[in-house]
Amino acid sequence: MLRLFEKNTGLQAVLVTLALVLLWLPSLLAPPPMEPSTGEAPLYGLLFGLSLPPLAAVIVAMLLVLVGGLLLNLKLATNGLVSQNTLLPTLMYIVAMSATESTLSPTLLTGVASVGVIGILLVHGTPMTLTTNKICNSRALIGITSMFYLPALALLLTYLLVTINYRLYRWRDYAAMLLGLLAPYIALWCTLFMHGTLDSYWLAVADSLSGIGLVLAPTDTLGTLANAVIVLFMAVSIFSVWAKMGKNTLLWQKNATSLMLLTMTGVLLLFYTQLFPLRLSLFAIPFAFCGALRFIMGAKRSKSRSSSRKFHIPVFDLLFIIILIAAFLC
Repeated sequence: MLRLFEKNTGLQAVLVTLALVLLWLPSLLAPPPMEPSTGEAPLYGLLFGLSLPPLAAVIVAMLLVLVGGLLLNLKLATNGLVSQNTLLPTLMYIVAMSATESTLSPTLLTGVASVGVIGILLVHGTPMTLTTNKICNSRALIGITSMFYLPALALLLTYLLVTINYRLYRWRDYAAMLLGLLAPYIALWCTLFMHGTLDSYWLAVADSLSGIGLVLAPTDTLGTLANAVIVLFMAVSIFSVWAKMGKNTLLWQKNATSLMLLTMTGVLLLFYTQLFPLRLSLFAIPFAFCGALRFIMGAKRSKSRSSSRKFHIPVFDLLFIIILIAAFLC
């Protein structure tokens, strides 16, 4: 089955669409209400205030996941991180986003917005560093994302680690970081000040950011097992890609590092969502990148061995199907 993601782009598109519909089918048949805002999130509050019909919210969420997956795939292919004729990263992104999301939610919007952030942080060609515009734009997007989900400020942790990866130590780099982050917030603070609600906003922000906890959400045995299978596969995939990074070019290594550093953001956000079952949408980008590479490398290695032994054991095809089933069961 994995061979289908090597050549036939049209058939890949059909499989991706089919997987998307199947993963969202339970929500389409019985649409849950839109997830309420958690903490101080003015933009998500406006979205929630629209009172979208449950089915409309589910459809919008599903389309956002599809668009996010396609944009991520495009960015990975453009920067030479994956082959240009595969949609496997799109499918892996959809799996991670759809496994634990069922409608519009702050975490789903954060997972989609993170595609935009990481798209800005990836570099192409030389020099292998970020321009001032990219620095400013990425921080501004992080600021806007945090207005949908305040703990999304944890993306700043990933960004600070990326600055080390790209050696951004000049004063103008730090100035661009600060100005980019403050730009959307200055507009928000001015609006709140004119409405006389700025003081209550600060109190709500402090309360939201201090609400750290270790939450174990109730779930059934099958759902817990399915979540654990995906988490284990993700951990193995990230470790496998990280261990073999030295075999690639320096540019590839820098871009791949930026992608995998988002895992740190996901871990930090677990303390604001739930520790287990893992909210897989928080790790959708590193899962999509590393998971796709794991399947691609594993399928090639399995094919090479089988050609010399005159038989083929579709181990990674079987694992691929297990991951899809586990995502449906989560």
